[in-house]
Order: sequence, then C-alpha cells, then structure tokens
Amino acid sequence: MGDFNAKHAHWKCPDTNSRGNILLDHMLENDYIIHYTPNPTLVHYNSNYQPTTPDLVLSQNVHDICDIRTLPALSSNHLPVAFSVVGNFTRKSLEYFRYCDADWTGFRSHVNDNITLSSNFFSSISEIDNALNSFMELLLEARSKFVPTGKLNNHNKTLPREIKQTIKIKNRVRRLMLKEDNQNVRSSLRTTFNSLNHNIRRGIRELQDKIWNKKLSKVDNPSSDLWRLAKSIRSKPIIIPPLAKPDGTKTKSTKDQCEILADAFHENMSLTLNWQSDNENTVAASLETINCFQPYRIYKPTRPREIWSIIRKLKLRKAPGYDGIHNALLKNLPQKAVILLTKILNACLRISYFPQAWKLAKVIAILKSGKDACLGTSYRPISLLSSLSKLFESVIYKRLIATTHHLLRNEQFGFRKSHSTTQQLARVAEHVAHHLNLGQSTGMFLLDIEKAFDTVWHDGLLHKLVINQVICVGDKSRAILQRLYSKHIVAVANEIGRLPPTFTDASKLATAILTCGYDFGSGKIIYNKFRSVVSYQQSDMPLFSQKAVEIIYNKFRSVVSYQQSDMPLFSQKAVENAPKLTVYDSLDSDVIQSYMEFSLASMLFYALKEGACSEQSSRMTAMDNASKNAGEMIEKLTLTFNRTRQAVITRELIEIISGAAALE
Repeated sequence: MGDFNAKHAHWKCPDTNSRGNILLDHMLENDYIIHYTPNPTLVHYNSNYQPTTPDLVLSQNVHDICDIRTLPALSSNHLPVAFSVVGNFTRKSLEYFRYCDADWTGFRSHVNDNITLSSNFFSSISEIDNALNSFMELLLEARSKFVPTGKLNNHNKTLPREIKQTIKIKNRVRRLMLKEDNQNVRSSLRTTFNSLNHNIRRGIRELQDKIWNKKLSKVDNPSSDLWRLAKSIRSKPIIIPPLAKPDGTKTKSTKDQCEILADAFHENMSLTLNWQSDNENTVAASLETINCFQPYRIYKPTRPREIWSIIRKLKLRKAPGYDGIHNALLKNLPQKAVILLTKILNACLRISYFPQAWKLAKVIAILKSGKDACLGTSYRPISLLSSLSKLFESVIYKRLIATTHHLLRNEQFGFRKSHSTTQQLARVAEHVAHHLNLGQSTGMFLLDIEKAFDTVWHDGLLHKLVINQVICVGDKSRAILQRLYSKHIVAVANEIGRLPPTFTDASKLATAILTCGYDFGSGKIIYNKFRSVVSYQQSDMPLFSQKAVEIIYNKFRSVVSYQQSDMPLFSQKAVENAPKLTVYDSLDSDVIQSYMEFSLASMLFYALKEGACSEQSSRMTAMDNASKNAGEMIEKLTLTFNRTRQAVITRELIEIISGAAALE
C-alpha cells in the first residue's frame, strides 16, 4: 500500500503515464490485485490539475479486502486510505498485571488456606514435580484473583476537548475547500485552514511539554530514574522482519520466524567438531572414569530464613520467565508457602535433581549491532528464566562456593563475588604505567574467539580435569599444590631440599616415579633453574626426537636472572616403540629399564641442583635485603633514641636549674 505515482484508466485516473502501464503489466504477469478508492486520493491545491488516484493497495491471495475509501482527516493534500480485511486474526493482548494495586492481604490468605503442610519428605522425582506444579498453579490462581489487570498504553495521548473541537472545525473547512469551485472563496478557506492547523500544532506541542515536565517532576533519584528515562527514549521497539530461509525465500508467518531463529541458536551452541578426532576414545574413557567416581554431595539443608533472605534481594523490575511467576508474588508469600518451597528445594538438593519445569525459558531475539536483520544468525538470544529457578540457583551457589572458593585462582576476576573486571583493568593500567615510568614499552594481546563459550567441548574439559597427576618433591611443593590439586597428587618425596641434593636422592626419586603404579606417557616436572635474581626465561633441552614427558624448571643464568626450561622425558613404552639404531637392535627391556632409571635420575639430579642453586640465591638476596633494611632501621632507631635522650637530659637540666633558682 502506498503512493506509486502510477496513473492508469484501470483505476479511474484521468490520464495514463508510463509507470501506470508498467504496474498494470506487472499485475497481469504476477497474479495480484490492485485495489483503489472510488474517490480521488490526491487533490491538487492548483485548480489547473485534476484530482487523481496515485494511492493504491496491492494484495495477493487476500480476497476479503472491502470498504476501501478515503478519509479527509489530515492536513496533507494526500488523503488517507482506509480499507477492511474480513477474516479472523489474533491480536496481541495488551493486558498486564498491575502488581502495585494488588490485594496482597487477600493473596496471602488465599495461598495460606490452600496449602497443607505435612511431615513427609518428597523422596522421588515425580513427587517433587507434582508438588512444584501444584505450588506454581496455586500462585497463578491467586494472582488472577487478587492482582488487577490493566491495558498497555500504546502511546495514544488523550487530546483536550478544545484541540479536538478545533480538529473537527479544520476537517469541516477542508471538506468545504475541496468542494468549492470559486477561487477567491477557496483561497479564503485555505487561509482559515492553515490558521487552524497552526493552532492545533501549537496546542499539541504545549500538551507534550506539559506531559514531559510532569514526568520529570516525578523523578526522585536523578542518578537512576533519569538514566532509565533516557534509555526508554533511546530504545527502539524490536521488530523482526521476514527472515531468509535456506532456500532463499522469506518467512511468511511468526511460526516460520521462530523456526529460523531456533535453528540459528541451535547451530551457534553446537560443537564445531565435524571430524573424527584421535582423542575421542581417550576422552570417552576419561568420562567413564568420572562416572564411576562417588558423587560429592553438597547437600546442606536450607532453611526458611535463608529463603526469605534471598527473596528480599529479588528485584521487582524484572520480567518473569516462562511460568509467568513475577518476583512480586514471591515477595508476598505467606510463611506456609515459604516452608513448602523450602521442603521442595531440600528434596531437590537431597537427590541432586533440578526440576524440568525450571529448565524452560522464554527466549527473546536481540539483533546484533551492525548485522543484517533478515538473517537468523544476526540475532542473539536473551533467556528469561523462572524466578523460582533463580532462587534455587542462589541456594546451590552458596553451597557450591563454600566448596570451590579455595580452588579458584586470585587472577580469576570474572563471575566472582567481590571481583570485578574493572579491577582487573585497573591492575593492567597500573602495570602499564609502572613500565612507562621505567622507560619500557608494554604490549597487550587480546583474544576474543567467536562463539567460544557456546561451542566449547565440555567432554574435553572434563577429560583435562582427570588426566593430570602430580608428584611433589619436598614439603613446600606439597603445601602449595595440595590446595588446588589435592585429588591429583600421586606421591610426595619428603626430606628433599633441606640438605644439598645428591645423586642418591635423584635415584630414589626416579625409582619412586617409575614404580608409583601410575602409567604415564607424558608429563611435566616443574622446578627452578637459576638465571638471575629477578628474571626467568623459558628454554628447551631436547633429549629424544619423540616427545613424551616435559620437565619444566628454572635454569641458572646469573645472580639476578632465572630461566624457565623444559626437558622432554619418556616412559619405557615410548622408548621401546621409538625407531632404533641398527647397532642397538638387540637391546632388551632390562637394558631399556636401566637406561630409563639412569636418564630420569640424571635429569632429576640436574633439576634438583638447579633448584637448590635458585633457592640459595633467593636466600642470599633475601638476607642481603634484610640486612639493608635492618641497617636503615638501626639508623632510624638510633636517631630516635638520641633525640629522646637529648630531650630527657634537657628536661632534667631545666628541673635542676629551676630548683637551684628556687633555693636562692
């Protein structure tokens, strides 16, 4: 529908132009209908031009268009066109629940009367689901009875009676002007029409200013209310156009749009692995091992007091989820309802069950900035979760964080309480500023992989958790690693590091590694290799062509520098399967085993010596710094002591002189 600027006698235009011929030919070739009004839709101000009908309605497969007509209601010379479409259609409901005007006393009384508490526990999934569904239905029933509804204001402002009366007079003058043939009378009517139109615009503008000033006068908290008001003005309504299908056609219904978006979201959250990896069997075996583990229970019963504390923190300006339960309903629950909800949550914790009803979410598609709105992949999903599920997640979080808080590194700032990414950026800025003051340049590498979180291989991550085993050398390494890898420590070599290391210590350690019962193929031995007092540098020491085990250490370079190094090492199986030289084809397993023990002991001895050297240099540096600090402290204390002693002597002399003067 619109102004095609196409004239043709087929739709009763006084003349025909080229666009009219093109439109008529296109209609005959593509099988659609052109609807037009019986009266002209364009009346020129100049009487030399005849009224015409450039405004048309095109329809295809819609045969119930009727009552098409013009409306002399606006100030433009293009008259509005109205028509009716006969048939059934679904209009989006404009009703909403007015929680601010709810009868909360009646709501609590109704919920309280329909809940029967018992001492029985919910011991199965079906019992939990039935109790939860009954609880949710009761809340929705009470909402429908005690929470009034209202209709959304679709921004149609009610005009004052004076402006409405002026609009009626303007329309009457317009109709007279269109029917008048006398040029002088028509010119006078046009002057009156323009004056009335100016008065109407000024009145509407004053009304808008009055409404805006009234809205600003209601702002209580400028920092938050003004931001919310500005956001509502800047935000645009979400309108999804017809989306492109894989075959190149466009969607014609809301259902088709939902299917296209669902397929796009599913593809975004699917694994990117489309080949058979050699590690899949290994990962599958690791998952079987994990499934055989005894599940760790974090079951600690919750209490109504804890539920109340979580409910009080819920925000009212949050949209409800798929179940339609608003946070305002939870904030006005009676005590019996909270006790019943506590029983349901405790049952879920006891049997490690998350209800299926809480796994449903209302998904809203948001267009990505700068993307094509006609493609399903240009949208990102926003999931509105159930308020009850968020409450349960808060209960789980308190118990989970009590178990895992010591496992998280201090460098992990995202998604942690009392840790903000802004603080991490402040650390980066401080680091850059420090090196700028030293005249050094700082580079930064930022990595942002598209869809990395949604397409991560979760089975591979679980596999990474169980494949690494740790052998600690010395009590210090055990004290450090036990906090993070307590379940992965295979063995601990005590009483090493107190005295200068010997080859005997390294031999015993190598024998313990080879006979610990853990079949390893690769690994890392981490130790310090001295380079200098203040720096480390990573380097490699190749031993074989086939890499199996890496020994990472810090290599001694100077008094002020350390270097982090790797040494590859092999298991006996890896050495046996490696290509052999012709002269050594007759090596048996005993020789290889002896060589492995000697080779491993040699590298461990080398690492132990480097570590001892690094520790000794660190101790020397620490002692030197302590001596310097002690010297500075002695000087300050000596100065303070001398000043205090001088003050005491001066005070005693004053007392003696004063006493002598008094005796005279």
